[in-house]
Amino acid sequence: MKEKNRKKKIIEIVALILAILALIIGGVAYFVSWNVKVEEEQKVKPSKEDFDIVFTPTVDDKEHPEEEVKEIVGVSSTGESVGEAKVVKTEEGTIANIQAKFTKPGQEVVYNFYSHNKGKYEAYLDTITYAIGKNQNFFKVCYAMNPNTTNRYLVSSACEAISMEVKVGDNVITKGSVTGIKNHKLDKDDSEKVTITIRYAKNGTMVDGDFVVEFGPVTLTYLSKLEMESKK
Repeated sequence: MKEKNRKKKIIEIVALILAILALIIGGVAYFVSWNVKVEEEQKVKPSKEDFDIVFTPTVDDKEHPEEEVKEIVGVSSTGESVGEAKVVKTEEGTIANIQAKFTKPGQEVVYNFYSHNKGKYEAYLDTITYAIGKNQNFFKVCYAMNPNTTNRYLVSSACEAISMEVKVGDNVITKGSVTGIKNHKLDKDDSEKVTITIRYAKNGTMVDGDFVVEFGPVTLTYLSKLEMESKK
């Protein structure tokens, strides 16, 4: 009987030792994997100070060393200022509250500015996002300047004929959200032109009064080389 109890205690002790060893090994493995994960994330995503893309008013940022675009004026094909876009600074850089005023089909409004890489690394354009604006249900909203004298059904019909095109550099052109842009590099201390064009198609509905079209935010997202590679 005593021999049986002794064997039982030995088995319990061995089991306890194995359990403790399992906990120690598991803890070490978790610690190592967690640290590797953190190190990998740090390697993939540079700090905000090291990776900094801003919108600038000119191609040569030396003219405005501390200036970032706060507001961009839209210019019509006849040279008139007919809209404005306010810039909201985020981790990427967002153009928001884009507006344009139209009076007849065939008109267009153009916004020009520059993406400038002020960081320490080369950057790659990855996505252009068309998003729904605050307090809106759609990316594009049209309304009459004077709703009392302008037919809202004509405004609604004309709104369908209005489109937005975003061009970045020489090789990226889109009329909607696009992801996974390939091989579009912006070197450090370099700039590239961004053009946003709003068009009122020539065959669009004629409205019996002036109206405004508002768009939601358009975001240009740049990533580091390691971030781009990690997505593959």
